[in-house]
Amino acid sequence: MFQIEVRKADAILRKSEVITSGSVKAYGACFEFVHPIWQSLTKQAVFRCGDIQIGVMLDESGECVIPWEVLQSPGEVLEIGVYGVQGKDVVLPTIWVRAGTIRQGVDDCPGGRAPSPDAYQQLLNAIGDLKQLQTGNKQSLVDALNEVLAGGCGDVAADSEVGDMLEDVFGEEEEYVPDDQVATDEEVEDMLESVFGRGEDSVPEDQVATDTEVSDMLDSVFCT
Repeated sequence: MFQIEVRKADAILRKSEVITSGSVKAYGACFEFVHPIWQSLTKQAVFRCGDIQIGVMLDESGECVIPWEVLQSPGEVLEIGVYGVQGKDVVLPTIWVRAGTIRQGVDDCPGGRAPSPDAYQQLLNAIGDLKQLQTGNKQSLVDALNEVLAGGCGDVAADSEVGDMLEDVFGEEEEYVPDDQVATDEEVEDMLESVFGRGEDSVPEDQVATDTEVSDMLDSVFCT
């Protein structure tokens, strides 16, 4: 905190601190007005650094935050003053007070940051460890995403919405049947033989159903 004692037009720096460039809302200024003329004036602190000058209205305690715009140029001198007015009749500016030279602050170098995650990594980061989720069906990505969304904003995604999200991330895929659930040609042939018999086997005529009997069987199965 910078402390400035204000007499009439004179101002004296009573307390200062090291100033670093790039600071934002890190420094404050406090003014003590000892001359009675200031009691009736509206007070505005003025900060100057190089060609930049910014005024800030003081609160009832005579304090304010030093604007970041005047703290961006290392090597420049920060100057502080006060400007008082009472209507159109009284105007009283103080002299400038040299608060100190702005020192070079440590840069937040973009090159030292980790690269941004891609869409797949973002999805994994959002879900986190499935073991830590509270949903009972931890194998369901739909339930996992719903728990993440509910924890963040209270909304629950529908299955179709989750599907759309996954398609946006991974791309749309055609449905497929696992290989272990696809019957081989031999298995299909065996099933047909178990139902209809082998082609070379002869069937007695008295065991062959007529068209009417076949129609009646179909009606009993599919008709109500």
